[in-house]
Amino acid sequence: MMLLSEPFTFTLPVLPQTRGDGVNFGRAIGQAVDELTARYPILTSMQTPVKVILLVVPPSQGKDLDNVALAVMPAVRQAVAPGEISSYEVIELARTPGDPPEGLLRLAFGDGLNPQSTWERATDYIEEHMDSDDHW
Repeated sequence: MMLLSEPFTFTLPVLPQTRGDGVNFGRAIGQAVDELTARYPILTSMQTPVKVILLVVPPSQGKDLDNVALAVMPAVRQAVAPGEISSYEVIELARTPGDPPEGLLRLAFGDGLNPQSTWERATDYIEEHMDSDDHW
């Protein structure tokens, strides 16, 4: 599915594993976002609002998704053109047997003018195409 694949999503550093890792995680997020904007300079000069989407496969021991957003959003807000982030979402993806124990974190950008949730849009798309004759 395009929502979960390149070039629309970008891998971020591994989620903190132990208490006290938050400061290093915040620095690593800042560095990753800086590298992302250096690689894709358009992110710093967008002319349309965007939605920031954080796709999270939580670590084996679980993770508070609110804390993920609190750690990631300041770095993203600083890197992306001021005022162009209209909203954000954190989407928890179910763990699969092949997922690393530390979990996964990916950053995606979506349509900041569309108030519908990204998850809802993806499921609507799948349902619409499952009912039609033109399966992918």
